[in-house]
Amino acid sequence: MEIKAIDTRLLPHKRLPVKIIHVESPLLFWVQLQHNENNLTRLEKELNLRMAERVASPHEWREIKLREAIAVKEEGYWRRGLITKINKPRDRIRISLGDIGSKIYRPIHEIYKLEDKFKELPWQAIACGLAHTGPRIPLPTWPYETRKLCKFLIKGNDGWIDIILPLWEGAALVRLGVKTTNFNAFYDFQEALIRIGHARRSKRMAEHVFPAV
Repeated sequence: MEIKAIDTRLLPHKRLPVKIIHVESPLLFWVQLQHNENNLTRLEKELNLRMAERVASPHEWREIKLREAIAVKEEGYWRRGLITKINKPRDRIRISLGDIGSKIYRPIHEIYKLEDKFKELPWQAIACGLAHTGPRIPLPTWPYETRKLCKFLIKGNDGWIDIILPLWEGAALVRLGVKTTNFNAFYDFQEALIRIGHARRSKRMAEHVFPAV
């Protein structure tokens, strides 16, 4: 049984409340839908209780496979993950944490098979990029200063997305509104980047500037 991604083609075309959980650039950031927050909290609570029982017993040594869903501990908390790369000679695997939009590396012996009951909820992180947005000066890669600024401004904030173009399951080009920290108001993130000289409005729906969704 595999964990599915949220199908962005089926989401309503209106402002959807989100939490911005991981940021790489204006064209690559991850959000969680706020209306699913309770489902994820409940799943992770149950997973952590279950893993406390399993780690107390002998470890389940077995053959690991690419694209296999596993349980792994990250910052003291058990999370769902997906194996995306295996390096057996170095005893390292790369894991995508599909609920929070980040990647980690772990030794093989630190992972556990994920039980099927924890695979029913789709991956909760949606990979997003701002539609019609590019660097102020055309470049193949987003400048370091812009990427750093984006993380500072929006990571961990509440906001909303308006899906402009679904790309594939779990990904979309969007318009992003970000909630201000001091007032109960939102601002358009693309407009903010343009005003401070870190982006431009593009005629293209999607700009190919690394990193991008």
